[in-house]
Amino acid sequence: MTANEGRVIHMVNRSVVMTSAWARYREIAAQMEIARFDRRLFGRVLRMAWINARAAAARVRAAYA
Repeated sequence: MTANEGRVIHMVNRSVVMTSAWARYREIAAQMEIARFDRRLFGRVLRMAWINARAAAARVRAAYA
């Protein structure tokens, strides 16, 4: 894999994580009946999404190692 391919994969993964975090945030906000955007809540959801994405990537790397 070239450095450029790695950057492209990283950007795709980043957009997938952001999109899924936003969808999860909307679910949580609806359950909590939050009408306005809550930056702290979104930060928590996004942080958990990144943690889960890193763990999944580590599992995939370990499977091919």
